[in-house]
Amino acid sequence: MSGYLDLSEAERASLFDALRQAAERSGTGLVITDISDSEPRHLMVSEDVARLIGYAPEEVMALDPWAIIAPEERARLKDMAARRANGEKVPGRFETVLLHRSGARITIDLAQSRARWDGHPVTVTFVNDISSHTATSQALRESEKRFRDLVDAAPDGVVILRGQVVSFLNARAAKLLGLSNPELGVGRTITEFLHPDDRERAAARIRKLLQTGGLDERAEYRSIDERGEEHTVEISSIPIEYQGSPALLAFARDVTERKRMELKLLEADRLTALGVLSAGVAHEINNPLAYVLLNLEYLKRELPKAAGDPARIEALIVRVQDACHGADRVASIVRDLRTFARGEETGRQPVSLEAVIEAAVNIAYPEIRLRARLERRYQTVPAVDGNAGRLEQVFMNLLLNATQAFPTDSDEADNLIRISLRSEGDKVVAEVADNGPGVPPELLGRIFDPFFTTKPVGVGTGLGLPICRGIVQTHGGEIHIDSRPGLGASFTVSLPASKHSPIVPRKSDRVSREVEGPRVRGRILIVDDESVVAHTLKVLLSGEHDLVIAQSAAEALEVLRQETASHQSYDAILCDLMMPGMTGMELFEVVRHEYPPLARRMVFMTGGVSMPRVQEFLESVPNPKFEKPFDVAELRRILNRLVGSVRA
Repeated sequence: MSGYLDLSEAERASLFDALRQAAERSGTGLVITDISDSEPRHLMVSEDVARLIGYAPEEVMALDPWAIIAPEERARLKDMAARRANGEKVPGRFETVLLHRSGARITIDLAQSRARWDGHPVTVTFVNDISSHTATSQALRESEKRFRDLVDAAPDGVVILRGQVVSFLNARAAKLLGLSNPELGVGRTITEFLHPDDRERAAARIRKLLQTGGLDERAEYRSIDERGEEHTVEISSIPIEYQGSPALLAFARDVTERKRMELKLLEADRLTALGVLSAGVAHEINNPLAYVLLNLEYLKRELPKAAGDPARIEALIVRVQDACHGADRVASIVRDLRTFARGEETGRQPVSLEAVIEAAVNIAYPEIRLRARLERRYQTVPAVDGNAGRLEQVFMNLLLNATQAFPTDSDEADNLIRISLRSEGDKVVAEVADNGPGVPPELLGRIFDPFFTTKPVGVGTGLGLPICRGIVQTHGGEIHIDSRPGLGASFTVSLPASKHSPIVPRKSDRVSREVEGPRVRGRILIVDDESVVAHTLKVLLSGEHDLVIAQSAAEALEVLRQETASHQSYDAILCDLMMPGMTGMELFEVVRHEYPPLARRMVFMTGGVSMPRVQEFLESVPNPKFEKPFDVAELRRILNRLVGSVRA
């Protein structure tokens, strides 16, 4: 039922035309209002509109038109009406709020046109109830705000990626990237925030996840924030649909401090192992050292008597060979200890797992042989990508665990430790097993928990196995235990085979095997603060080259500058790295600046590279390098090649 005033045919035609115009702007309810004077009045109100605000059409028509408008909207609508009356252009469609009979507010969308009615201006308005839509939109906005507040309050960074492009990031992620505002990261590629060496790996992971739609395991990357600071970030991602297209939801956690603590734990674990092994290692070193010294004493006594006596000379040569063998044994132990004791986290490279295991055996053997027999079962296997020192720590711990599993009063002839090495598909698998008492089933689930140990008080720290698992996992591998009470325990380490070849020698053995250059006599400067080492080298090499000794880097620079002034030069420099005052590294920088070609012919010697800055330096330059004690024959080959390249 609708209320109408009497209309002539012409007026109805005019009204119809106005209705048509209003219909083009859309609407459901209909209101026609006379606006010919300052007090507007309704000429028509549809039943839909009347029902919407809780009245009958006749009741609405009797009301002041402004009475059905919510009070907070009246001033705005009156202003719009006044501006329209003054000829200004105002919107023909907008939202406003009606007042229900009960006092409730109802949001409407209205479309409005003007027409002439009996010579008077009228408005024709179509009304559409959008209160439910508005409530839904408001609820959605509130929900989105709550979600955003929740995400922004999250302790982890949250990032949404479309491909590699950032579509959203929360406040924590922005802070992690050094951004003052999350919006500054939107639209940028995520890889530009990563360390250059990690970008391709991250991009490949993103592509794989978007293609396969699988779940992501945690991965670590180094991020570089806007301030240039480096962080270690642990990221896990899941594929999602975001705004109608495939995307990745990534959770990022800054683990920089945790990594620092892990490195400290690794160092503590190494020191613990070295403490356990120290007595046995000292014994292993002292034995060969004893016969080296005894043979040298014998040589000192017998050499004066050997002149002209071939038999005595032959006997002395045998003694020299014995001394060399003993010295090699000491050097081997020290070399393996040095690899094991290094604390720095160096880069990954293809390494021989057999060589790593043998290095661990070499150090642990004095402890093993007192408690058990050792059996090896090695198959030929590919290299693995890893850090030799870290992996050696794993097998050192496993060997010590196996050794300490046997009761102290047991017979070592009955005790067996077996090491096996094999390939399984694209994995290299190493197993360390013993026939000791084993681990009770109820304790197996806790064996890798930090600070959990089955050893007596004072023997175990409870850190060895958790650290082993951490090292293996960071190498992309797995470690498992299999044990039955009374039958022993077996630890299996599985690592991905390297996709690179050939196998790179262990760092301690990495000496360039260049083709020997032509034998040309050259001029070589030896720089070493240890005069005994420098003079011994001079004696050994003097038959092939002319050698000058400088006992400090400063003295070496003085010699070089004097030689330059006299128009002479050196073909090569044999330089120790760690010296008081100016180091060999600092000398290299000066030589590179003042004598660039000569810098390329510097050969470095070091007694060890335990300090990170030394390791970083050696990895940053292509020059030959030797760890003391070194192979003199190899040193000769290198020097001959360098001299030959200058004088050939």
